[in-house]
Formats: sequence, structure tokens, C-alpha cells
Amino acid sequence: MESGDVTHQCAAPRCPAQVPISWLLCRYHWQMVPATIRGRVRAEYRPGQARDQHLSLAYRRAARSAVHAVAEHDVRESRAPERRRIWAS
Repeated sequence: MESGDVTHQCAAPRCPAQVPISWLLCRYHWQMVPATIRGRVRAEYRPGQARDQHLSLAYRRAARSAVHAVAEHDVRESRAPERRRIWAS
């Protein structure tokens, strides 16, 4: 990103990354979203919507699904060490 670019915080819970205004998530979290949901987000995105704040209902639903997928991934990852300990004993 260049200085002066408009940014916002990644929509993933507790992620401090700043991303371009046209992005929903940082690259790290975007890769956690299943391809089908990423496709829905892209299909429903309208250039300029972040600036004028006119988000369609379909985009908001797709974005919510993407953020939910990231949160679910984080929950699974947080439980992974616990599962490994159980199998190791």
C-alpha cells in the first residue's frame, strides 16, 4: 500500500492488519475462507461500495459468511493442541 491510500482494519476478529478499502480481509485471513464463499464475496462486490457505504444485502451476507469462516477456522486451530495432547497420551 502506498502512503495516502485509504485503508481499514481487516474484518477478521482481533486482526490489527490494515487493508485497502476494497478488501474485506487481509491476505492471511482471506486464504482461510473457502473458495465458494470467496467467489460469492467477489461476485457481490461493487467497485466503490466501501467509499459510498451502499453495500447490497447479498454482499453483506457473503462478507458475514467469510468472517464467520475465519472465526470457525480460528476456533479449530485453538483446539488443535488440545486434540494432539489427547492422542499423544
